[in-house]
Amino acid sequence: MELTKIICPKCQHKNTNKTYKQIGNELKEKVLDRTLFRFKCRQCGYQALLDYSLQYQDDEKKILIYYVTSQEELDEVMDLLEDESVISDTKDYLCRVVCCQEDLIEKIKCFDLGLDDRIIEIIKVLFYKKIQNKYSIDAIRFFEDYKLKFYYQEFEQAQVQFDENLYQSVKKQYPNLSQDVRIDFDWAISQMTK
Repeated sequence: MELTKIICPKCQHKNTNKTYKQIGNELKEKVLDRTLFRFKCRQCGYQALLDYSLQYQDDEKKILIYYVTSQEELDEVMDLLEDESVISDTKDYLCRVVCCQEDLIEKIKCFDLGLDDRIIEIIKVLFYKKIQNKYSIDAIRFFEDYKLKFYYQEFEQAQVQFDENLYQSVKKQYPNLSQDVRIDFDWAISQMTK
């Protein structure tokens, strides 16, 4: 944890806010409800979500998620994960790299349920193909009750419920998925076209 100086965009008051470079399970709930990223001006009460990179590590589940906020950081982390000493240190961990808070939250929820995020991404593509002509969609989010929500410009356009049977069926249909660190919609499309 470190204290970061933030100037309020509303009143220009100089604030300090806690930010984190690396967190574990003890702060998971604060990630899930986004309070870890929340800023509140001590003078005028202005509130906003901060966007900063961090590493989430769950030693119990052996999960390591890098959340990066810029292309430069993405390139650095991808290079880092190819370094032999880092590969050795993280060999027992499932590593992922995400580029938005929503993806970080989704991965944590997915792994908490014991689900394979690769299967969830393929399910997203399958449902997207069914509704793409009905709605404009720019994001698809997984929720812990086997629900997908489809968004356009942050507004929910549709949602669909699926069940364990579909999850298991897709898992059987794609038994040899690659174990990459960037698992997202584009990755799923590339795996489905192999």
